[in-house]
Amino acid sequence: MKKSAIVTGGASGIGRAICIALAQQGFDVLIVCRKASAALHEVEEACRTYGVKAYSSLVDLSDAEAVKEIVETHNRIFGQTLDVLVNNAAETASGSFGQLAPAQIEKAVNVNLLAPIQLTHQLMPSLKNARGNVINISSINATHPVRGLSVYCATKAGMETFTRSLAIDAGPDGVRVNCVSPGCTNTPMFSNATTPEIRTHIASETPLQRIGEPEDIANVVCLLLSEKAKWITGETITASGGLY
Repeated sequence: MKKSAIVTGGASGIGRAICIALAQQGFDVLIVCRKASAALHEVEEACRTYGVKAYSSLVDLSDAEAVKEIVETHNRIFGQTLDVLVNNAAETASGSFGQLAPAQIEKAVNVNLLAPIQLTHQLMPSLKNARGNVINISSINATHPVRGLSVYCATKAGMETFTRSLAIDAGPDGVRVNCVSPGCTNTPMFSNATTPEIRTHIASETPLQRIGEPEDIANVVCLLLSEKAKWITGETITASGGLY
């Protein structure tokens, strides 16, 4: 039977790498992102080279009602089963907390925490049917906050608690729920927020002496989905090259 996966924020960065890694594992993939782009097209084509089907769902996760569109697209394409849900999409809301606009705070909370909770809730019957997996993507900033990212850090901490709690609820139905907490990773989001000098400094402070690559995180996701990890649920795995 064909395996299916949904990845939010799948057009670039860590999400892109996860989509391609899942395609290599034989999963048909539904790539969720805000808008059509050359990057999205490239990911779809990269997935299809492995003989799987790749679809896209153009949804703004800051809109709570938009979650329903993802579920409807899933039901139309995959039916009533879902093997993997990866909640990866994120919004930083960077800046001094006192200077953030209320809309910035609301958007970050919606994208980073509310949408993953709602999407997982609405897809749980399909995940139960497949005895599937939920993978939440957090950040080392959940446990090691930094200046200018207060809302982001808070939502990622919430994601890790949600992971542990949902694993207890979903375990009796055979659904495993885990979280991956990336360190500094070479993504467009990270590059836009740092300078070459900062990136060089971070690499020098990292025990493995480099910045992480999106594929490093995708590999951890695939490990958690494998049969070798079938006794792991409710965990947050840090993938940071030893940083912090």
